[in-house]
Amino acid sequence: MIKLINYALLLWLAIAPVCFGQDLIVQHNNQEQVLYRFFKNSIAVSLGNLPFEDLNFKCVNCEIQSDNTKNSIIILTKEGSTAELIVSSKSNPNKEVKQVFKVQGLPNPQVFMGYKESGEIVSINDLYKKISVGYPSYLLLKNDFRLIEWELSMDGTTIIGASDSLSIEAIELLTSRDANTFTFRARIASKTEGIERKLDSIFVLQKN
Repeated sequence: MIKLINYALLLWLAIAPVCFGQDLIVQHNNQEQVLYRFFKNSIAVSLGNLPFEDLNFKCVNCEIQSDNTKNSIIILTKEGSTAELIVSSKSNPNKEVKQVFKVQGLPNPQVFMGYKESGEIVSINDLYKKISVGYPSYLLLKNDFRLIEWELSMDGTTIIGASDSLSIEAIELLTSRDANTFTFRARIASKTEGIERKLDSIFVLQKN
């Protein structure tokens, strides 16, 4: 049996115990087999009861790197919509299995006001906390996003900032108006992807 675990992605790949060419059965927990482009996808691999040291890895339309985690490899993809991982045994070359993955860009991250993400209610205390960009805890994806610039708007007034915290002017706007809902547009960049993104978020301020 081959098991591939790509962070939140759980794949069970079952093959007949001896030969290449048997039907490959893939079962997953409502997830697709996805590798993220320009991202170091860490994948744990096992093939039957063979030791990890006995495994050979080949990759089509991708690059394999060593991982510090036991029984894991890193797959790095670039262009293309699919990638293929081929796993074989050094001691038994006839024992080989292939797995095709979809390749897609990283999902959009979330903006966090303190520990609150878009759509949630924030307190006045949250306004003084750090603004961060990342993924919810259920998406175990490391990232290197950085905040370049933000625009905060409430009740027709917009304030622009470039730090990872709200300015005094922005906090005064939020706390002095009768409105509770404000929008937050963040311009972010990632060294991994080499591109910029714009994220639009909505927060509701609890004033009492």
